Amino acid sequence: MKTIKTKISSPFLKIIFAIPIMILILFNISMHVYVDRTSREELKSAASGIEILIRQQLMDHALNQTADNMSSAGLTELRNNLKLSKASLLNRVKSMNIEFLLIAKDGTILFPRSYQDSFLSQRIVARATASLDHAEENTIIKYRVGREEYYATYQMLTEEPSSTRLAFISSGSQAAAFARLVNMILLVITALSAALATSIALRVSKELSLPITQLTDYAKRIGGGEFLELPEDLSSVEIYELTKSMNEMSQQLKQYDNAQKSFLQNASHELRTPLMSIQGYAEGISAGVFPDAKKTAEIIREESRRLNHLVEQLLTLSRIENKNDQGGLVYANLCDNMKEYLQRIDGYVLKEGKLIQQQFPEEDYTAMIDDTLLAQAVINILSNCVKHARGTVTAALFKEGCYAVIQISDDGEGISAEDLPHIFERFYKGKGGNFGLGLSIAKSAVEFMGGSITAYNKNGAVFEIRLPLS
Repeated sequence: MKTIKTKISSPFLKIIFAIPIMILILFNISMHVYVDRTSREELKSAASGIEILIRQQLMDHALNQTADNMSSAGLTELRNNLKLSKASLLNRVKSMNIEFLLIAKDGTILFPRSYQDSFLSQRIVARATASLDHAEENTIIKYRVGREEYYATYQMLTEEPSSTRLAFISSGSQAAAFARLVNMILLVITALSAALATSIALRVSKELSLPITQLTDYAKRIGGGEFLELPEDLSSVEIYELTKSMNEMSQQLKQYDNAQKSFLQNASHELRTPLMSIQGYAEGISAGVFPDAKKTAEIIREESRRLNHLVEQLLTLSRIENKNDQGGLVYANLCDNMKEYLQRIDGYVLKEGKLIQQQFPEEDYTAMIDDTLLAQAVINILSNCVKHARGTVTAALFKEGCYAVIQISDDGEGISAEDLPHIFERFYKGKGGNFGLGLSIAKSAVEFMGGSITAYNKNGAVFEIRLPLS
């Protein structure tokens, strides 16, 4: 598995090294084509100019003779004239990279007699003459001697087919040296550019990967229970947003962790209280402290019932939180369900001497619900309202947009402003006493069904459950 730094830098490094190589290859191909074309054109142009000048200077010599039948004095005079005019001829055609030879019709080299002051050698000349013997006049041939390239061509000095030839040989050494120099300069430039680009690529990849590496370390520490607040990183929008999100996550996890700890402490306290009471009365009965054992047994039964109710609430809350899908939801008519829930609580309402007013529509409101969870949520809220009402509790059902709203209100004193934001928290203890788990279960149950629950004061406490209509 590759690191982010490697993933970022690797493509750049490949491009950085591939481009100079491609440039060098393309440059050498282009240079080779250019040198070949230029050498041929230069040789052709020089040959044309030199041939005219030589004709003018040597028109008095019998150039169609062989070296054998030309007199020694004539040959000497011919060579001296060519030697004296050579530098002038080449300078006039602006090329010092071309040599010319005068070849008799029998193949004898009339000029020059030595190759001391030129790039020519016996081997170069021999290869040229051998190649030119099989070539047509004015045709430029290319051949290689060792590692050097040469170009050659010839022209007949008379119209006779086997007369004296004027041959021209051009060396590609200067062009090759120039190409090598340019290659070296280009190689140095590309190497420096590649080194600079590599340094920049590695730096950029490090700058991009370092914040992510740091965030990874912070995430591990948060996972270990160390809820840190990360310093802001303004290097990029994405890193800033990620840091901000991780800080929000850290705070939420911290709040959740604190809530879990508080929940466990409160739950253990709520469980311990009835247990201690049961234990105390049981020990008293065993020791004969209480003369009325029947009354004491009744107290123990009430505490046991209270303990059982609390355990059921804890199990319900755990069951809601552990559900990871809504496969248990079914379509139901909320009007029928609400009437059923009110019937279940009739006994408690009569016992408290209160009245419940119903405000249900005639039409059906259908929603996807878990009947057991919705019953617990509604009955918990109804029980709270009945407990704190002066005389009347109102249960209403109406539609608001695409939601069905179950509204339960009482005519009591309402919820204090200090307690109102916390009443759905587990075991929250406010001015009105311990709220226990009932409202917390109601909130979890409604949210599991895709709804929401709110509470506010309006001539008493008002609770509203919103469920999406089907």
